[in-house]
Amino acid sequence: QAMKKLLIGLAALVLVIVVAAIWLLGSLDKIVKNQIEVVGTELTGVPVRVGSVGIHLKNGAGQISRLRIANPEGYAAAHAFDMSLLRLDINLQSLGKQPLVLDELTIDSPVVNMEINQRGGSNLKEILDNVSKNSQQADAKAETEDSGEPIRMAIRKLVIKGATFTESNPLEEGEPRSGTLPLIERTNVGGSEGATPAQVGKLIIGDLAGQVVKQEATKKMTDVIEEKTGSALKGIGDALRK
Repeated sequence: QAMKKLLIGLAALVLVIVVAAIWLLGSLDKIVKNQIEVVGTELTGVPVRVGSVGIHLKNGAGQISRLRIANPEGYAAAHAFDMSLLRLDINLQSLGKQPLVLDELTIDSPVVNMEINQRGGSNLKEILDNVSKNSQQADAKAETEDSGEPIRMAIRKLVIKGATFTESNPLEEGEPRSGTLPLIERTNVGGSEGATPAQVGKLIIGDLAGQVVKQEATKKMTDVIEEKTGSALKGIGDALRK
């Protein structure tokens, strides 16, 4: 009789564990989506929204669709950053450990909308300033219940490809400029200890914003050189015609 009760108790325990596991796996996508939005909003100081998340632990794969970072108030575009697809290659042996290892994180075809306001300020600078200011609070939102420490990620390879940008400045005449950004690759992000969500977010946003600023600076420098060269050539032509 005692053995029968023990077996029934064990069966009930196994059933509870199985049901809990099924519930957790079914809720994992929602948990990840909510964490990205909560931590991202805290970090950037503007609303961060995610269209959908799909985590497939059996295959060690995941994807995040339509991750959008809104513009600060006072700017025309709805979003400063629009990342259509992020793909994650999860190292299964690191699950439940610190750091969580991503063999690869690929951000495919993000769009960056850079705007200059009437005061000469920039939406990207405002967001980067918020990121620097809010990193500690954002990581506090990502703390795990077990350790009280933020989740850490070690990313063996980070790839940002197919990125494009627009740049609009009301102080300049003409249509907003647009262009493509070069491939961005990083390895061993976070090292052996891993990087916090705020550190990873700061790195990605900083890389994209930095490339846009670099492209615009190069374009403006080229325009100045062409303008000066054109003026010099015109002067030579005028002199030859005299």
